[in-house]
Formats: sequence, C-alpha cells, structure tokens
Amino acid sequence: MLNSSLTYKRDTQKILRPTPWYDRYQNHNDNHSVAVIGGGISGAATCYSLLRRGYKVTLFERHSELGMEASGNPQGILYGNFFGTNSANVELSIAGYKYSYDLIHQILTRYEDFDTCGMVQFAYNDKILKQQQGLLKSALYRNTLSDFCHYVDKTKMAQLTNINESNIPYEHGLYFSNGTWISPQIFIDKLTKHPSITIKCDTEIISLRENGMYNWELVDQQNNMYNFPNVVICNANDAIKFTQISNLYLRKIRGQVSIISNTPHEKLSPTNMILCNSGYITPPHNNSFTIGATFNFKDFDEKIRDIDHIENINHFKNLLPNILNNINPRDIMGRVGFRCSTTDYFPMVGPIADYRAFKEIYKNLQKDSNYWIDDDCPYLHGLYLNIGHGAKGILTAPICGEVIADYIDNTDMALNKHVIQKIHPNRFWRDEIVRREISYNMPLS
Repeated sequence: MLNSSLTYKRDTQKILRPTPWYDRYQNHNDNHSVAVIGGGISGAATCYSLLRRGYKVTLFERHSELGMEASGNPQGILYGNFFGTNSANVELSIAGYKYSYDLIHQILTRYEDFDTCGMVQFAYNDKILKQQQGLLKSALYRNTLSDFCHYVDKTKMAQLTNINESNIPYEHGLYFSNGTWISPQIFIDKLTKHPSITIKCDTEIISLRENGMYNWELVDQQNNMYNFPNVVICNANDAIKFTQISNLYLRKIRGQVSIISNTPHEKLSPTNMILCNSGYITPPHNNSFTIGATFNFKDFDEKIRDIDHIENINHFKNLLPNILNNINPRDIMGRVGFRCSTTDYFPMVGPIADYRAFKEIYKNLQKDSNYWIDDDCPYLHGLYLNIGHGAKGILTAPICGEVIADYIDNTDMALNKHVIQKIHPNRFWRDEIVRREISYNMPLS
C-alpha cells in the first residue's frame, strides 16, 4: 500500500508574498447544521466527513434516488495519476487513493460491494510508455510507490490476467496489486445512511440567497425555503446555475459505459482484474461487466448509442477476441453520464468569494501578477464547493469531503497547503485578473 509518511520538500528560500485569496477565515459553527446540494459521490462523501465531526446534514438531491448522474455506473474504479514529479496532482492522487482505499474497506463488503482484484495498465502508446518509464525511474517511485505498483512485460501480463499472450498487443505495462472496483451507488448509500443525515430526494435547489452573515436561504422547485449557516455545493455541472459561482467555468464531458451481461449459459469471464488502456474493463460482478468510457466535450446527447458501444468494445477487442468479437452492440446495456471537470483538471474545492468584490480588491494583479496585496478575501461566509472531479470522483471526492469538513469545522487541513491552493476555487478568478480575461464561464450545452 502507499507510504502515508511521505513528505514533500518545498523551497523555503523564496520571499513569500501574501496570497489572501487562499487564506482561511474562522468559520462560524455554533449551529452544527449543513446543507449539501447534490447526491453523487462528492455530496455523499462530504456528508460522511461532516457526520464524523458531529454535524447534522441535510442532503438535497433533484432525482428520486441518490447517485443517478455520473456516479451511478454499476462499477467504478479507484484509479490515480502517479506520473511525473512530486507535483500537486501526484500528491492529491496519493492522498486520495490512500483515503478512499481505507474508507472503502471500512464501510463496504468485499466481493459484494467492491473487490481489490488488482489492475494492469497497458502502455498503449508512446506517451503512456514514456510516463510509465519516467515513474519507474523517479524518486517518488523508489520512496513511495515501489510496493504499490511495478513493471510487467507481456508474459507477466498474460499470467496475471489469464489472457492469451498472443492476444496482448502491448509489450509493457504497470501492475497495481491494490487495484479496486466498487459499486458507486452502494458506496453512496452507505456513506449517507445515518440518523444525522436527512436525505431529501426529488428536491431541486434552484437558488441560494445570503440572508445575513452565516445564514443561507435555499429555495427549491416548489418554492419551499430552507435556512442553513453552511452550504456545500456538490451538484457537478448543475452548480453553474447558482449566481454566486456562475463565473466559474466548468467543462461538461459526456461519457457512455457499456454493460455486458454475463449470461448463465455462456459464463463469460473477460478478466480476473481491471484492465486499462485508453478505456477500462472490469471483472464480472452480478452477472455483468463494464467497459468504459467514452469522452466527448461537445456532445450533450443523453441517449445511449451503438457507435459508443462499438468504441468501448474496440479498446479491448484484440485482448478478448473470443468474448467481444461476436457481441452485437444492440444486445448491450449502457449508461450515459456527464462528468464535471475544470480547465486544469484539478477539482474545485473550498470556500466561495464574492466575484465582483474579488475582482475589485485584487484588480492590481492585472498590472503585475506579483503585486503586493494583503487585503482580506471577500468570502461569502458559509458557502463551499466540492465539484469538478471529472472521471476520478472515487479517487478525489472523498478526501475533498474531508477538506470541506476541515474548512467548516476550523480544523487542520487533510491536504497540504500546496494542494489546497491548487484545488481552491479562487485560483480561477485570480488567473482571470492576471490574464485580463472577461470570464471562464462558457455555455455548457
């Protein structure tokens, strides 16, 4: 498993200019109640982290059940980005993997709700091969990841996966012994099943209004009103409808997974572990397995399409010809979801500021990005974000739920300062001023 004692050295010789747009404020928490908007993995994990600190949480979900959007696939995989140097991306992946892995083993039942079956990531092109080779040569690998993953050649990959070596078109890869798949909806259910968490499904929050400091008024589609001192927005792409964050640019990414039945007569067994190239395939569970997923930034069609099934199958057709070559796309079930991502691929996690006041207070950054400004950030007290996890919600949303709970409960952060700044929502508005751009906001559909 990952070495949790890893620390990262920073250059302490540089003059540290103030960065007040990343500073924390002391949160008012006399009233231990929080509203969480959005019932996917992000919202559920945020509820769980707050619950552990003694908060009472009300979870608002617009659908009739939790986990109906991108978190609703039958199988999801715990997967991180461990390539490169000790960057914030790698740090977030390491911390997120360890936290999610431990949490999964604590609250889920192995073989029923999840399995740590292992994962092989094929070096399916020159770019991935170079990344894998760079990782294996890095200090990060020697100090932290050597027990977590290791190099495998074609022969070893065939032995691990029970795939005929002649069918494997790749010469190199990495084997992750702790590779894990989970049932996301069961994960969400167990994260939120507690008397201190009130779930309100079929309740779409359509607007937020600040009604005095530390008092937020939430209005739903039936014009019902709710009041909370703290609100966490976790509803992915739908977050942009709230005026307080309408100037934060989110990227909506369409993804379709293919779900293939493991019929009693055929007893299909595509693989005994997770396989990854430009897509992924899971071991069978509940008489089916999942292949995914497509990525489309410009298509917002909610219908399941045969052409996307074909794309998913083609990723693994050569590996598993006896199984996948004769499958008719029209016999495959599928699911379409819309991931929520950002322009820099980091999630957006933390307190929210007043956009107009922010632009005015820090406008001199437009003259010089190193302009000395130490004015307090104009935060909207009690309002937070936990969104933008893209395809890695299982990896990053749970640890970010801990970050949100740290902000609300005024406790030490679960992630180091370097990562906290990389995921802070204010990074976009600060960059908007420096780059003299009007807004990150673009139409989502």
